[in-house]
Amino acid sequence: MKEFINLQNLIKSLQMNILKIVPTLCLAVLCYGINAQINPVDSVSLNQYLAEVLSDTTTQTKNDIEVISKSTIDGIQFRWAPVNVETWNLGIKHGYTLERLDNDNNYIKVGKGNFKPWERDQWMPYQEEQYKYVHIAAMTIFGESQANGGFVEASNELATRHSFNLFAADMDKVAAEASGFSYMETDTTYFYPTQYRIFVHDPVSGISSDTTDFISAFYGVDKFLPPALSVYDGDGVIKLQWEGGGHFLGGQDLTAYYIERSADGVSFSRVIPDAFVNVTSRLRNSNEMSTYIDSVSNGITYHYRVIGVDPFSDLTEPSNVETGIGIDLTPPSIPYSFMTSINDQKHVDLSWEWSDEKKAGDLLGFNVYRSNEIKGQGQKLNETILSIDQRSFTDVAPIAGDVGFYTIEAVDKNNNVAQSSSTSIYVLDDIPPGIPTELHGEIDSNGVVLLQWEAPLDKDVKGYELFYSNHKDMDYIKINTPIFKNNFYVLELNLKTLTKNRYYKVVAVDYNYNRSDYSKMTVVTRPDIIPPVASIFKRYNVTEDGIELTWIASTSDDVASIELMRRSEGVDWEVVSDFDASKDIYLDNNIEDGRMYEYTLVTKDESQNTTYPQKTLVLEALRSYYLAKIERIDLVEKDNSLLLSWDYKNSKDYTYIVYQQDSEGDLVTVKKLKGSNKYSVKKNKDANYAFAVKVQANDGRSSKMSEIVMLR
Repeated sequence: MKEFINLQNLIKSLQMNILKIVPTLCLAVLCYGINAQINPVDSVSLNQYLAEVLSDTTTQTKNDIEVISKSTIDGIQFRWAPVNVETWNLGIKHGYTLERLDNDNNYIKVGKGNFKPWERDQWMPYQEEQYKYVHIAAMTIFGESQANGGFVEASNELATRHSFNLFAADMDKVAAEASGFSYMETDTTYFYPTQYRIFVHDPVSGISSDTTDFISAFYGVDKFLPPALSVYDGDGVIKLQWEGGGHFLGGQDLTAYYIERSADGVSFSRVIPDAFVNVTSRLRNSNEMSTYIDSVSNGITYHYRVIGVDPFSDLTEPSNVETGIGIDLTPPSIPYSFMTSINDQKHVDLSWEWSDEKKAGDLLGFNVYRSNEIKGQGQKLNETILSIDQRSFTDVAPIAGDVGFYTIEAVDKNNNVAQSSSTSIYVLDDIPPGIPTELHGEIDSNGVVLLQWEAPLDKDVKGYELFYSNHKDMDYIKINTPIFKNNFYVLELNLKTLTKNRYYKVVAVDYNYNRSDYSKMTVVTRPDIIPPVASIFKRYNVTEDGIELTWIASTSDDVASIELMRRSEGVDWEVVSDFDASKDIYLDNNIEDGRMYEYTLVTKDESQNTTYPQKTLVLEALRSYYLAKIERIDLVEKDNSLLLSWDYKNSKDYTYIVYQQDSEGDLVTVKKLKGSNKYSVKKNKDANYAFAVKVQANDGRSSKMSEIVMLR
């Protein structure tokens, strides 16, 4: 087919010109997952690369034919691709059969039923340059073989044809249709989820591909997501990096990208005229990011965006617009002939030379640095940058008593720097630094102390030494640590001591080990975690009146309170509310005869540290010989009867003896009542109605006679 270019020339052209087209190999990533850049100057040949990809079984998919679909305004667009060369060859000869499952559960052919590449004459109208992907597809199918090296070379050429055919179909709808790789379903009857299948079959030999089953439906108009662009400035270049976009059906990527640039952020044109394609394989590490380097002039601002091409040859929306600018990263010439000397005021004079060897003409000025170490830039001495004509500088506050290392830095207008080699000088120092001020300390509940102070104004302070004492008027002892640089110090105190206060002073030390006088003293008070000395019982006395307790109060000087606590069997500890800790004796008369009571003294200090005695005091209340007598008796007349009643604690546990006064005036027993506190008697007009009651317990004890009650 002479109208189309030779396949080998096409491959060479694609490898050498700016197109940078490398086969996407079947719907961008659907078949082989390819997505990393191969440049025309790559040391790995295209055939080598394709052979590597095609032999990479870890990336092969399961079916011989892969299918995707996309909902468009016109209907459902189907795109498929043969995964391997064998299926591709079958498809060229016999076409692809696409079938749909109907309502009777039978497969029927869809569209033409059989999708084969166009005949030669159908390709003829598409010879213009704008149809270059149609040219590629035609050459892969009809081009004459150029393989002369035997089976391996022929196999590599077939793999190349197969790959370019799939790529061309991804990039151009006409190329996809002409290759027999696409179909548009416009019948709205089948826009709901429907089962499809596709396969290739040779009716003569009986050879068939795998049958690919899939479900498709119309979901509205599908659009692939645009790429997500980032831009990075460089020297004479701007690097573009983007994530691929796509993924509208969960995992499908874009095939290629158009890179566009604008000077004003409004009018964009393509940086390269053709699509930019990335691939990955075992020859290249997988990378989800795509990268393009644009060569530019420094100092000019450019605006960039990227537009993706999906496997259906449709363009995505443009990516986000990002701005970049080429920046000068070339440092100026290095200062040289750098010299130092000490003048009469013990200041250090510096001098240097500089010439514009790089002919850049963009010098901004100089900076002077000083360090007390041979490594490291150290401190910048000039507050503002020195002029481009200045070649000397004086350090009026050099590091005395130590070696000072100086460097000169040349800075250009883009903040690129070139630093001279360092030179050193020693300045004698016998003057101590100033005294640190504003020393103060804080301590937390764990005993961690933070000491802070204001540094003296001297420029040559090497560090500090810390001193402490347990008494403010006694000698101070140096904390055993090397000289430290920071104007704060953290240490830990033992809190389990009766010494409340720790006193501190700090001294500044310069680089010649001259020491300042002591700072003013600061005091740190330990938090109180030591409980007070316990209060203890001294003696006790149990009488009929109650339990009398005598104690010795805590001898600690920070006691806040002493509490007497008591409990009995079945009762929790309780604070005795009428206990007076200012005295040393207490009579507990709120007790029951014969009951066991347990006592303890609780001592608390001002920090709420609490001490309990190691032992409690357990005592039994005295059992009285007499029971408590009945204090009140009521006598009530009702319906020719008299009702005698009284109150007594736990009345059901006792026996009550009722006495009535006889005619002689003596009390005689008239009734014994077990657990009852009421007595009823019929009224007789000749009787004397005067009563008294006595209580009797099971252990034989009894109360005294109650008061006599009479009917009035």
